[in-house]
This record gives sequence, C-alpha cells and structure tokens, in this order.
Amino acid sequence: MGYSRRSVGNRDSKLIERDEPASPCIGTVLLTDFPKRPAVKLYDYVLLQAYPAGEYLYTPVPGVEKQIRKFAGGLDTAVKTKAAAGK
Repeated sequence: MGYSRRSVGNRDSKLIERDEPASPCIGTVLLTDFPKRPAVKLYDYVLLQAYPAGEYLYTPVPGVEKQIRKFAGGLDTAVKTKAAAGK
C-alpha cells in the first residue's frame, strides 16, 4: 500500500482567535516588544503572554501588501499602541 508525501494541516474549527488577552494566537504575528528577563539563549523554547496591539501592514514583495496582527509583550505598550492608532 502506498502513502502520500503531501502534508495537510487543518485548523481546529472550534478554536477562536479573539482580540483580548489569554486568547490563543495562530499564524504569523508581529511582536513589538518582549520581556528582557530572563535572558533567552539560542534554541531556547519560549512561551510568551502578549497583548493585542492592533494590525501591521507590510509589503513582502513590490505590489503585494499583507496585514498581520500586532502584539505587545507588555500591557503598557499594547495600550499606548492602540491609543496612538486610534488618534
């Protein structure tokens, strides 16, 4: 019997990404800042709690714009970033 070399990944349809703290985040995001301590070494596995801080628009290649979610490692930074974007 043969097998397929193609890998297929499916996202859990019950998983919800919300715009609030303690929500899971899946996919590419921009982390605007991160905690300085404890120091991270190469190949360390790191879990962060980050706070929603809006959206980020970038151009991966000329003529193509993509929007990803922006998160901040600190609550103060997230609040300041969202307040500045609202003005």
